[in-house]
Amino acid sequence: MTKTVFTDDQVIKNFAKARKAAQAGPVVITTASKPSHVLMTFDAYRRLIADNRSIAERFHYPGAADISFEPAKAQILSKDIDHEP
Repeated sequence: MTKTVFTDDQVIKNFAKARKAAQAGPVVITTASKPSHVLMTFDAYRRLIADNRSIAERFHYPGAADISFEPAKAQILSKDIDHEP
């Protein structure tokens, strides 16, 4: 499977090329240099959702309960803002 990256402008200007690239694998579409969408064939999409698993089930890792994970506590600071009535 090949992953291809197109800017949103490239997709707009040449959708046929993006569709053809999607035949080989997902096409990541970027907006302002950041991934924003994925173009894939309908068959690829159907395979992706076929088993109807939740996100938790998709990322299940046998033995994960035995892994020690203690993230640092986040420090969230608030700031008073003056509001005019």
